[in-house]
Amino acid sequence: MGNYFTDIVFKVDAVLLFLAAFLIADIFFYEISRIYFDNRRIRKLQAIKKNVYRVVLTEKELSKKDVLSIKSCSLPIFLDVATNRVKEGVFFNEAEQQVFKKICISEASVKKALSIADRSFDKWRRIEAMLFLGYAGVNEACQILKKSLLSKDEDVSYFALLALGQVKNMDSAKALLEFLRRKPGFRYKTASLLGQFPKDIAPEVIKLAGDKDYSVRFWAPQIISGLNDQSCIDKISGLLKDKYPEVRASACQCLGAIGDKSCVSDLKKCLNDESWFVKEAAMDALEKILGEDCIPLIIGLIKDNSWVVIDRLKKILAKNITGALAYIQNFLTGDDELTKKISIEIIQISGCIKELYEGLLAGGRAKTRAAIILKVMMSANAKGLGPELYSFSNEAQKQIQEILGQN
Repeated sequence: MGNYFTDIVFKVDAVLLFLAAFLIADIFFYEISRIYFDNRRIRKLQAIKKNVYRVVLTEKELSKKDVLSIKSCSLPIFLDVATNRVKEGVFFNEAEQQVFKKICISEASVKKALSIADRSFDKWRRIEAMLFLGYAGVNEACQILKKSLLSKDEDVSYFALLALGQVKNMDSAKALLEFLRRKPGFRYKTASLLGQFPKDIAPEVIKLAGDKDYSVRFWAPQIISGLNDQSCIDKISGLLKDKYPEVRASACQCLGAIGDKSCVSDLKKCLNDESWFVKEAAMDALEKILGEDCIPLIIGLIKDNSWVVIDRLKKILAKNITGALAYIQNFLTGDDELTKKISIEIIQISGCIKELYEGLLAGGRAKTRAAIILKVMMSANAKGLGPELYSFSNEAQKQIQEILGQN
């Protein structure tokens, strides 16, 4: 009986050893095959690169053999060139991609891709065909891609979305806008793609601003920001009065991106909004439109009850420190300890301490302002004063110290 069990154990061990050896061999051959096919793929891309580069450089046509070689490219190779997804030393610039597409995209290749995208049961082959149609800019593909958008398979739906985003015509824009309304999970990507379309889709995009769903209305300004279309300013400004703060903040961001000064009065009202992130968005928008001239409008928010708003204000003032110094001087000489502390932080963030020292040495109004600010900072034991002072010569350091001592 003991020998019987020993024989079984040996047999099981032999089977396990055989399986382990088989798996090791399988992994080895898989890796060898992968390296072989990857190298072959790169060689094909390098050959295409060489040919199209020659066309771009010399403006001479390719030989029939080279043309046929490009025309016979598989869908994966086409996508490699169109998207530069193989990064191992094979990069196609826009001019080279245009030459390649002009040769590769033919009536026959489009017809074949349309058939695969519409009827293939192989999901990934279907996806490759959809992407081909998208990057080839085939207008006739919109109906097939629109149908694929609504697929229960999220992979098919996502890649149909990417393909439509490449076609960039009115039909594809309408399909994507409808998809944005129906699929909340894809809205960020959909809006990102629509923002890269030509401006003439703006009249369709702005229709989102009237949607009953506030989460849809939110995306209208986001897309218009990418399009940078000024024809929609009035309707975007109307969203500043929306019931939902997310929509109001989105409208502020859009108006800031467009940069039209006619929006300033409406944005100024948003500085008194009940929502902190609407105030923050309004400040950012005013800075984008007015630059340093926004400071008189936003400076009052230094006493806001939201630290997020104050923190954003500090960054804007620090970025535009030259225009903010007069206000900071007033805060530092006032009685409000909190605004003094915030003003000192703004000076430190801005990195203008050296400029203040230089102002001391320059004389005039700059000397007076610098002396007031530096004295308050010294009394508050603010950091950064010493290192910047030591960057001056010994004689200049002595002069600065004397001036501050006298004041």
